Amino acid sequence: LPSPSPIPVPRANYSLAIVGTFTLLGVGMSLLFGPQALNRFATHPAINIALGILFVVMAVNLFGGFEIILPSWLVEKTQAGSRKGGFAGTFLMGVTFTLTSFTCTAAFVGTLLATAAASREVLYPTLGMLAFSTAFASPFFLLALFPQYLARMPKAGGWLVTVKAFMGFLELMAALKFFSNADIFWQWGFLTRPVYLALWFAIAAVAGCYMLGLLRLPHDPGGRIGPFRGAVGALTLAGGVWLLAGINPGVPLGWATAFLPSPEYGMPKGTHSEGEIRWTEDYDEALRIAKAENKLVFIDFTGDQCSNCRVMEQTVFPQPAVQLELKRMVAVRLITDRAGVDSQRWAKLQAEKFQQVTLPLYVIVTPDGTKFGESGFNTNVDQFVSFLRDSQSRGQEKLARGN
Repeated sequence: LPSPSPIPVPRANYSLAIVGTFTLLGVGMSLLFGPQALNRFATHPAINIALGILFVVMAVNLFGGFEIILPSWLVEKTQAGSRKGGFAGTFLMGVTFTLTSFTCTAAFVGTLLATAAASREVLYPTLGMLAFSTAFASPFFLLALFPQYLARMPKAGGWLVTVKAFMGFLELMAALKFFSNADIFWQWGFLTRPVYLALWFAIAAVAGCYMLGLLRLPHDPGGRIGPFRGAVGALTLAGGVWLLAGINPGVPLGWATAFLPSPEYGMPKGTHSEGEIRWTEDYDEALRIAKAENKLVFIDFTGDQCSNCRVMEQTVFPQPAVQLELKRMVAVRLITDRAGVDSQRWAKLQAEKFQQVTLPLYVIVTPDGTKFGESGFNTNVDQFVSFLRDSQSRGQEKLARGN
């Protein structure tokens, strides 16, 4: 990374410039996209393919395949302004540092903005960039407070090349998520769960071999493999084996579940992984069944590309206590991010009737559509069971009164 100017500057002003420059990018994303537009952006297959390619390109950048360099005229103009001194000058010095460091941070900032733009909340781009820029600027602020520690900082060298390369492998793993989104949208069935896990294993295996010094990349410094790098390599290989073992449905994958296609994707229709709950996929049909059986309706607003939905479906719904409560209701699953009229209809129902666009959303209603409970993503099984019981208790009272 380029070194900041040695000229003494007000520490808060300099750090503020770094935070402000990065965060403005996030604010711009928030202003350009509304919640529903973000949903369409996130699920569009062409956008997901473009984002997947972006992650691959950024990974190649981290591997040392090429460098990203800003136009010289842009850097020169901000440098000229920074020489003026005063508040404006020191602020521009921070902006200059941000722009010149773009060569080193583009691979991270680019993918952060891509991921934030593809998220389902308007504030994510702003908060994401604010968090990144604050972490990026905090060392300069702290070193200004304690300048005696500046001389003890490690110098850039081979270790930084190794870290960048390892991050490149992580970006390749992340790229699969976007390619998977497009595959699911078009229902091609290429990136099924076993194929996805096998590709993750292959990337982890190559990354582990690189960290252990068994493979070399361009600009790799070479030399002796230290104990820390060796430990990371061994753990990466172990993680890859764990992912490969996850092809077996009986092996729990924990956090990795959020990034994987559902186990049913690519399988014959009617395959379920959430116990014995029978799901319908039509809201009106669910209301008719509930009226005939005098039951409440549990609505699961979900999406094929929703990571949190996969976590809930594979870690919370199969729990016996949750199964018991769901069996007392008519369960309907409304997928809002597929191509076709039905998904558009369910997305509109969620936005207009329940004033929500975030997935997943769980709502309990009576056969006439009266809402008696609402919950979002919550992996605490006890809390989710309490939500189901409390909502059912109030809803059943209404049914008992015959209203």
